[in-house]
Amino acid sequence: MRYLSLDVETKNLGSDIMSDNEQLLSLQIGDDKKQTLFWADSPYSELNLEAGKKSILSLLSEGTIFVGYNIDGFDNLMLD
Repeated sequence: MRYLSLDVETKNLGSDIMSDNEQLLSLQIGDDKKQTLFWADSPYSELNLEAGKKSILSLLSEGTIFVGYNIDGFDNLMLD
C-alpha cells in the first residue's frame, strides 16, 4: 500500500475558511522523496490543476492512500 501526502492551497477573501474560498490555487502530492506541485495558470499542461486531478484519480485507482493535515475537513472538500 502506498501513502502520499496531499495539500491544497486556496484563495480566501473572507473570514470563513470554507465558504469564502474562491479559487483552488494549487495542490501538492508527494512523499519524503518526491513532490509534485500542480497549480492554476501553470504554463505547463502536465502541471496544471486538470493534470493534478487526473493524477489523483490515477493514484486512487492504484490503491494509494492520501494523508495530510486536515485532509478530511478541508482539502477533500476543496477538491470536490
